[in-house]
Order: sequence, then C-alpha cells, then structure tokens
Amino acid sequence: MITRVTEEDLVRQAIDLAARTRRQIEAAELHITEFAQVAALFQVTVCTGELPEGKDGSYLKDERRIILSSSVTTPERINFTFCHELMHSRIEDDGDLLSDFADAHRRSDEAAMERLCNAGAAEVLLPAEDVRQFDCSVALIPELSERFFASSIAVALQMINCADDARYLVIAELRTVIVAPATPLDPYNRIGDRLVVVYGAKSPAAKYFIRRNRHLPLDHGLYHAMLQPETALKMDAEVPIGDNPWPLPCECLYFRQKVFAFFHEPSRNAVSPDQMRMF
Repeated sequence: MITRVTEEDLVRQAIDLAARTRRQIEAAELHITEFAQVAALFQVTVCTGELPEGKDGSYLKDERRIILSSSVTTPERINFTFCHELMHSRIEDDGDLLSDFADAHRRSDEAAMERLCNAGAAEVLLPAEDVRQFDCSVALIPELSERFFASSIAVALQMINCADDARYLVIAELRTVIVAPATPLDPYNRIGDRLVVVYGAKSPAAKYFIRRNRHLPLDHGLYHAMLQPETALKMDAEVPIGDNPWPLPCECLYFRQKVFAFFHEPSRNAVSPDQMRMF
C-alpha cells in the first residue's frame, strides 16, 4: 500500500534540513546575521531591493539570489526573513524533499511551501532541543528572544513546532485594510485598522492550518492584548480557522508591535468534570 506524504512529514523534513544548515553555518564559524557570507556558503547571493508592499523577502531561484525588502528595518524581522528565504534555496536544492512535496501537493501550493520555510527558519535561528526545555507560553517569548538572540517570530514558531499537545499559533499586527459591510443593509466597503494574521502555525498534534492575511473583527479578544503591552492575558477567543471559527482557550501577548497568541485545543480524551463516574 502506498502511503501518501503528509504535510507533517514535510515539516519534519524541512526542520531536519534546517538543523543541518545551522550546523554548516556554525562549522564555518559564521553568525546568521552575516548574510552575504552565509548565503555564499550555499552558493546564493543576497541583496536589498524594493518589493511589493507586504512582501519582506523573495528568492529568485533561477538567479540563486535572495532579495530583502528595503522597507523592512527591524533587525529581528530582517533576520527571520533572510532565514526564511535561505530555506527556500535549501529546499530547492533538496531533491528528495521537493519530490515528497510534489507527491503531497498535486498542484503548486505556495502557502504550504511558506509554512515549510517558516518552520525551517525557526530551526535555523534556534535549536528545537533548546526550546523544548521551556513551557509553550507566550509569556516566555520576550525572555527567549533575548536569551537566544532570536526574533520573537522565530521563538513563537519554534515553540509551536515543539509543543506536544494540539495548539495553534497566531501572530497578528495592526494594519489598515478594506473592511467589508457589517450588514446587508450597508453596501459600502470602508477603510479601517484591524489586526491581520501575518503568521500562523499549528503544533504537530493539531489538525488545521492558519490562513495568513485574514483580518480579525473588532470584537475579537486579541485586541485586548494591545491595551496591556507585554502582559500575558488568558481568555477564550475564536481561533481564526476556516469560515466558522470556534472559541478555544487562548493566551496572548502584545510584544514588539505584534500580538502573539497560542490557542489550546483540549484533549479529545479529556473527561469533563461534570461527567458522572462509572465506578
């Protein structure tokens, strides 16, 4: 019987490839922020240039060139973007992984490839074995970012990759978007500021994927985090999955102009405290 490759299998392969990449960088005695030297190690060039709005980086496969957006100035975001684009090049050079990706996705799936590169970038920036020593809590993101000299985005992604239970990660930031009418009686679109999902991920035990670029309604609980910066809040909030989001226990934190949120899906085997015992 032929076993189809799952996306979880692909993520694991991307993380393994990223771990090998990190070891090669360390063996060359380079730091990840030495972009030109690190890129050259893998026969890739890197430059800064103008990219479409909302696009932090790009990998030109035919030219073997990474372009970092000149509009991005935050060091942690630049570091993560470089690692993400470097993973594009590393995956393109890995025939086995590309073949498995083609088997798993009969047609080109850009979102799935982005998830692989995000997971790989997180592993390049900080090893999973180090992150597994800590709880999966948004309250630890600032501490781990400083401890590992890594971006908060990479820390959050690596934490969700290392979680044993079913969790979802949402990283959102405030953006100006076109807001659809709230009711059928209001036919006009409007411009407004909303939290927009810029990164999303799931733990290996979780089922669904988080869609990027989805904006959250103003009554969503994650907006409360923006009122109390760097304070971890706990609440029930709708996890932005599919067309009918449902509420889950959520822990969120506003840090470095982004809201980080872990949604925890209760175990399917958990017994309700109100359920009558049989013996």
